[in-house]
Amino acid sequence: MKPASVFMLGLLCALPGLAAIEGVVTNLSTGQPQAGVEVTLQRLTTTGKEQAGAARTDAGGAFRFDAPAPGNHLLQVVHQGVTYSHMMPQGAPAQGIRMEIYDVGRSGAQTKVSQHMILFEPTGSIVQVTETLAVLNSGKTTYNDPGSGTLRLFVPKEAGEDLIISAQTTQGMPLERPLEKTGQDSVYMVDYPIRPGETRFNLVYTVPRTEATAFASRILHSGQLRVVAPSGVTLTSDALTQIGQEPTMMASVYEVKGPAFSLEIRGEGTLRSDDHSHEEEAETGRGMRPIRPHLYNRLYWILGLTLLILLVGFLALAGAQKLHAGGQGSKPAGPRG
Repeated sequence: MKPASVFMLGLLCALPGLAAIEGVVTNLSTGQPQAGVEVTLQRLTTTGKEQAGAARTDAGGAFRFDAPAPGNHLLQVVHQGVTYSHMMPQGAPAQGIRMEIYDVGRSGAQTKVSQHMILFEPTGSIVQVTETLAVLNSGKTTYNDPGSGTLRLFVPKEAGEDLIISAQTTQGMPLERPLEKTGQDSVYMVDYPIRPGETRFNLVYTVPRTEATAFASRILHSGQLRVVAPSGVTLTSDALTQIGQEPTMMASVYEVKGPAFSLEIRGEGTLRSDDHSHEEEAETGRGMRPIRPHLYNRLYWILGLTLLILLVGFLALAGAQKLHAGGQGSKPAGPRG
């Protein structure tokens, strides 16, 4: 056999091995590889997901899939009722994959809302309201409580009842979940596991707009709430204190005092483009959907406004500290010992 033929034969024999998917599942709650869990491989197509295989981890937490078909894939592990995913776009490294999971707990003692922002955008006959909450889990277990929910929100009755909230972890894709009613009036819960680290929730709804739209709500957490108004929109309330304005978008940021508040919305303005050309994606699983494209595009505005709020808060704090230091510096020096 010619050397070239031998080389090509060897290359063809090596291709399945090179194309194999290999990785390790690690439990970050214990710090150890997770043995005996099932890893599923799904191929993502234009029509949905296709099951491409399943493998169980060995004693060292390792798993392997031989030469799957070309395309984009998704690896998933279900551990104690919570699903953990790893996206594999075509061409991504297929070896050395590290899938991280956590044990599950039903206590939310180490979970808190670190940021809560409400953006008001009055246009035409409606006011579009976007609420963004950043929830921080500082523990080592995933907080999950399907019966009572892991997050509760007060939503005005004018918003209706068919409400969808999106959730996204730091490294994950945004997913949608329905808000579920509780026994309390206008209080909804979210059935979504909150992993260690930050999970960001986004809720968009509308209320009818009048010349002076009245909006009332309640804060159901101990974190801080700030509200944002675009240029051309005025918010009036004794519960509001303006803390800054973004110079590019001219969006005004207010701090809310007290757990219950009401405000008056006047004017018209928006931070978004009126692009309704995107079609909504079909549901791919019960109780869980990829976030709608038009809302996904709005996440860039939401992220920008969240950073704006952090910046305004930082500048306000720095200004207060400077003023305090200046006041101390103006005092006459006392006698030296």
